[in-house]
Amino acid sequence: MRQQKTGKHKAGLLTVSVQQFQELLTSGRTEQARQWLRQVQRQLIPREWAALAHELGICFLQKNQVEPACEILRAAVDADPQAAGIWNNLAIAQATLQRYEDALQSSERAVALNPQMAIFYYNQGLTLRHLKKPVEALIAYQRCLDLDPQSAKAVMEIYEIHKLRQEWPQAIQLLSDALQRGIKADYLPGCLLFCYLKLADWSQPLMDLMQQVLKIIDAGGRAIHPGVELLAVSATPELQLRCARTFVEDRFPSMQHWTGAARRPGRIRIAYVSTDFRQHPISYLTAGLFREHDRQRFEVFLYSLHDAPQDPLQQRLRATAEHFMDISSCKDAEVVALARQQDLDIAVDLNGHSGDCRLNLFAARLAPVQVNYLGYIGSMGTACHDFIIADSIVIPPDMQRHYSEQVIYLPTLWQINDTQRPLPGPCERHQEGLPAHDFIFASFNDTYKIHPVMFGLWMQLLRINDHSVLWLLGGSTELQHNLCCRAEALGVDPERLIFAQRRPYAEHLSRLVLADLILDTLPFGGGTSTSDALWAGVPVITCLGNTFAGRMSTSLLMAAGLPELITLDIEAYLAQCNRLYDYRELLCGLRQRLQSAECRQRLFDTTQRTRELENAYLQMLQRNGRSVQ
Repeated sequence: MRQQKTGKHKAGLLTVSVQQFQELLTSGRTEQARQWLRQVQRQLIPREWAALAHELGICFLQKNQVEPACEILRAAVDADPQAAGIWNNLAIAQATLQRYEDALQSSERAVALNPQMAIFYYNQGLTLRHLKKPVEALIAYQRCLDLDPQSAKAVMEIYEIHKLRQEWPQAIQLLSDALQRGIKADYLPGCLLFCYLKLADWSQPLMDLMQQVLKIIDAGGRAIHPGVELLAVSATPELQLRCARTFVEDRFPSMQHWTGAARRPGRIRIAYVSTDFRQHPISYLTAGLFREHDRQRFEVFLYSLHDAPQDPLQQRLRATAEHFMDISSCKDAEVVALARQQDLDIAVDLNGHSGDCRLNLFAARLAPVQVNYLGYIGSMGTACHDFIIADSIVIPPDMQRHYSEQVIYLPTLWQINDTQRPLPGPCERHQEGLPAHDFIFASFNDTYKIHPVMFGLWMQLLRINDHSVLWLLGGSTELQHNLCCRAEALGVDPERLIFAQRRPYAEHLSRLVLADLILDTLPFGGGTSTSDALWAGVPVITCLGNTFAGRMSTSLLMAAGLPELITLDIEAYLAQCNRLYDYRELLCGLRQRLQSAECRQRLFDTTQRTRELENAYLQMLQRNGRSVQ
């Protein structure tokens, strides 16, 4: 009897203490709550203790205190190994800490214990994607969607896998079905719009979606990702900035300010951060920059987010760069610690909102000065990108207000180039399936940059000029079918469209010489593709856009001294194309000017452009109040 009374007395005390524990959680006093849990662990039934520890772990997660969350949730599953929900939240904590193998094991335990819980499969899919297992991730997301057909998150993750695998018809089917079922997912309209553009599917849904997306952006909603998807839409610079800010506030609400020490003496330390230190347009442009940096004044680091040691261009960059750091498998905290250890002055983001960027790194501050350059040709909309590099054409001074960054102007041209890129070799028309004598209009911009209005203009060109063809970058069967059907509907024989397959870079430069005139796109024009054509000595005609993305070719042509290839509207664009078709001596003269030493120096002088960039970096440091010698 006495023992029973004692037991009841302890239980009563614990009941009061549990209430106090709940109050500690409610008031956010998590450390006191953790201390209480440690004190009473032996007095409670393990399952009851695990349930309380689970609550504490969730509280730590909500406060973004992930390490203690992981610790307490680990202890909770040790106390109650059959608690599926605790395993799931442990997996979330481990994945947040980028311990993906551990997270996968925990999520597998959660799924095994409760195979009917949709969210468990969703979290498992997230982990599998981080482990670069898209097929397994797709299975997990599909299982989530089977259990919860209204799961907007699962739909969007399945889309990302289709996008990764270039499965555009499947992506269109998935997103269209989701809209029909009334699923409201952030960014879904923009993703569907991008799929239509990738396949050149210009049916009425595309035009309706375009207007819908612009309206949602204008209202501050989450309509489209601020990557190439946004740049391909006819959005004004003001809407582009609004879209970027909306996205950043949604996905990266916490931006760190620099709290480091004053600058140490010595060389200025710059880290270029990119997923594209490999055979990629960004590296074709920047390879010479890393070679030409003044090593007396600058110490240069390449932070590679993509490990490709067998890639020839990455091998070249590894040999050229003073410091090549493979950080592809490093956790965010490890990269930030490395940057602090290396005491960087400037971090240059060569991804921006494009590719598999890791914006978390810049949000956590790799350096006191952080720069948006080359990879994303729009405003980042963040508080952690201090500057954007431009010239007065791509960002006119009166447009600076549409950029969250301070604009730093280069005196001649914003785009760096590499004078050691391959020179065009011999190539014959028959090797590319081109007619021997017809005029070759060409566009090698990606399909999502081709809008129906511009394509209609090109078809008008072909109708007016009988002995001409249009040479385009090819792709899937669906894409080429759609373009051919559109041509036929506009009165052009589909046989006059010739599709080029993707080739190694040197081969692509060689075949470019076969084109008579390169046609730029709008609203998103050529960047690397335009400089490639000019390097090969082929004229490019453009129409001046109203955004950075629509003015890149104009910048290049002005630097080349070829303003007659810049038009101000599509009517003038069409007229100039017809004029160059009719007067071949004009076209020949343009080719000769492109081959002149003066023109090539203005466009492709890597050393001069590097000095201009270095001066820009000095300006940034001075504006930031960091003295330089």
